[in-house]
Amino acid sequence: MTYKTVDNDIIVEDIKTGDRETLASSSTVYEGPRTPRYSFSPKGIDFGNRAIERGAGAELLVIDEIGQLELRQEGLTRALDLVRAERPCVLVIRRELLDAYLPLLPAEPLVFETTASNRDRLPEEIASALLRGNNAQG
Repeated sequence: MTYKTVDNDIIVEDIKTGDRETLASSSTVYEGPRTPRYSFSPKGIDFGNRAIERGAGAELLVIDEIGQLELRQEGLTRALDLVRAERPCVLVIRRELLDAYLPLLPAEPLVFETTASNRDRLPEEIASALLRGNNAQG
């Protein structure tokens, strides 16, 4: 999972262990990839990819979020590898990047839009849809 700090840094957290690492910063310059707003830490990217690898065996892997870097084959690229291997994953993708990602995803991904009015109940809706899908397959 990722989240922003009050300083606008982006932290990546392995929710299984609770360990955290700085992924990107708008004020600190790292030697890793860059976007117009952020400089990415190679150490943070490596940490995130290792966290994804540790979660690869889980029944459901949640990755928040993949973006421009992954489209450029940088960043949390392990996430796309697992999706291509059709591991059960929930990916958070910004709306403006969805069209670029859809061709990279399995044939018929479930797509949910997060809004201010549905974000409290969205995890339950996603879980319910995933359970219906598993019951239809089983």
